[in-house]
Amino acid sequence: MKLEKSSWIAAIVGTIVAIVGLIVAIFTWLVDRNDAIRFCKDLGKTIAAPFNWLAHPITLPFFGLILAALVIAIIFYCWGQLVTEQQPQQQEPFSASTNYQDYRADDIFGVHWKWMYVYGKLDVNNLTAYCPKKDCMRRLEPQLNRNARANVNQMGFPISLLCPRCGYQQDFNTDMATLERNVLLEIERLINTNEFQIRLTQNKT
Repeated sequence: MKLEKSSWIAAIVGTIVAIVGLIVAIFTWLVDRNDAIRFCKDLGKTIAAPFNWLAHPITLPFFGLILAALVIAIIFYCWGQLVTEQQPQQQEPFSASTNYQDYRADDIFGVHWKWMYVYGKLDVNNLTAYCPKKDCMRRLEPQLNRNARANVNQMGFPISLLCPRCGYQQDFNTDMATLERNVLLEIERLINTNEFQIRLTQNKT
């Protein structure tokens, strides 16, 4: 954003310099040279010391002033364009109307989950697992995962989620309660980091 502002400032400064140069050139062309020099000197006396350079006599020819003004304007314009090109591409901002409560389904941990919200919060009692295959989407049924490694710190038994329609199976090394808690924590993370908006866009395609 700062680089973009710099390019705009450079373009504005270049335009102002070009306009001032043209005005000075036209003024010196229309008015007698001596009168123009006398006017500049009188004007310089009324300005503070840092701006006394305005009172110096103009010695450049008319077309020379125009050329100098155009060159300065082109330099500022090219510099502004160069700064703009070097600015990293920014991702398009998400629509402000996107509401996290529109995010109600996603593939997490190899399973398609659906959930609901109650008073703006995740409903922990309304989380359901479905088969992630697009041509199936059958509700998955938990069963004991006999291939999981034993964990002495685990309260329940490791489970697998099985689709009775197509036979899809996803194994987990946790019990069902822990799995659902982990899924809810992942959903909250996606919402808090605004990654859910990317998921919503991907799910629509």
